[in-house]
Amino acid sequence: MNRLSKRNTSIYSAFGVCSFFLAVAVCMRSVPAASAAAGSQPTPAPTPAQVEFFEKRIRPLLSDHCYDCHSATTKQSGGLRLDDRDALLTGGKDGPAVIPGNPEESMLMQRVLEKDDIKRRMPKGEDDPLSPEGIADLRTWIKQGV
Repeated sequence: MNRLSKRNTSIYSAFGVCSFFLAVAVCMRSVPAASAAAGSQPTPAPTPAQVEFFEKRIRPLLSDHCYDCHSATTKQSGGLRLDDRDALLTGGKDGPAVIPGNPEESMLMQRVLEKDDIKRRMPKGEDDPLSPEGIADLRTWIKQGV
């Protein structure tokens, strides 16, 4: 092997090692962000009372006020679906709609609570915001872990 070949081989080896470490760094950086966004901690199974609360209070609220724009049967405004738990946690173009256990940081609550009629996006097309009872139910549901 001549001198030029040895040099090229060492350059390619160094390039390969650098590429490997760059790939590892990118993966290490993205894994925590992805797992945090998806809720890396396992969610405990809902209690029967939580299921009943969802079925009696939350599902009707979402169905009546949200599914016209955010369900599997629509165009899904902003890429957001609210009729599926995984889709709700993944969110749309602006990120997750809810952060289980944290209603104040959940975009769903922020949008529902917006005071400015022009900025308030939900529920769209309705003259009045959700009732205080509906807002309290959403807050409770998110605190429970969705």
